[in-house]
Amino acid sequence: MRIIPQQFFCDKVSGWLFKTKSFLQYWWLSSGANALHSPFVFALFQQVIQEKDKHYQAFEALATWREAMKNSQDSLEIQDFGAGSQVFKGQKRRVSDMIRHSASSCINSKLLFRLVDYCKPQTILELGTHLGQATNYLAAAAAPTARIVSVEGCPVTSQYAQRMALKQFLPIQFVVGELSETLPKVLEDLKSLDFVFIDANHSAAALESYFLTMKPFLHKGSVVVIDDIRWSANMYAGWQCLKAHSVVKVSIDLFQLGLLFFREEQPKQEFVLKYWP
Repeated sequence: MRIIPQQFFCDKVSGWLFKTKSFLQYWWLSSGANALHSPFVFALFQQVIQEKDKHYQAFEALATWREAMKNSQDSLEIQDFGAGSQVFKGQKRRVSDMIRHSASSCINSKLLFRLVDYCKPQTILELGTHLGQATNYLAAAAAPTARIVSVEGCPVTSQYAQRMALKQFLPIQFVVGELSETLPKVLEDLKSLDFVFIDANHSAAALESYFLTMKPFLHKGSVVVIDDIRWSANMYAGWQCLKAHSVVKVSIDLFQLGLLFFREEQPKQEFVLKYWP
């Protein structure tokens, strides 16, 4: 009976040590605008990544939505198809706790908004809907002619996100099912991927599988954003593997988020940039 607590304790300590070491490495290696010699990355850093003070009208409705979720009394019975939660032990979870601990941070969601507003994609794919916070930010920034699809393995959270989605923004197509089964069908329907946000499973094997499945649908203007690249040592290894692919020309490490670009005209470059959410 004592093996389980000991294993749980060891996993917690191992995870804490990895994250501490990873943060120190990031802090040491990260640089600011002065070290950027790529005009593309410099403009992106100045106008999108570091532009945290610009206020968009849509942020008011999104902040109201988030506050309502934080005060929600609802509870959901979760089916977790990924690496599990580092916070919650059981499957039944309060929405208010989920939005505080598991959903994309408000700062990172605003960065997603700015990226979509800057890149102006016509097709947006989200892997991992969760409660729909990032989904709503993506939809709020998208052009009226764009199309957004969000895929979630857990039917309960997907249905809840669909019910709570803000209707004044771009309509969201919600797809339910394990990604290994649903992703190929979604890609055939979309035909091309302009912007992808991955916040699902949190394992290197799954991340690599998603990327290889999506690869034929990516193009030189595509943007892939990966959340929680330092979730674990395994997840960080997956990020390292993805940015090493020959089709990836520019990778940007923002500690929690990883950005991939496929600009054929640009030599392969890797950046670790200062970003303090």
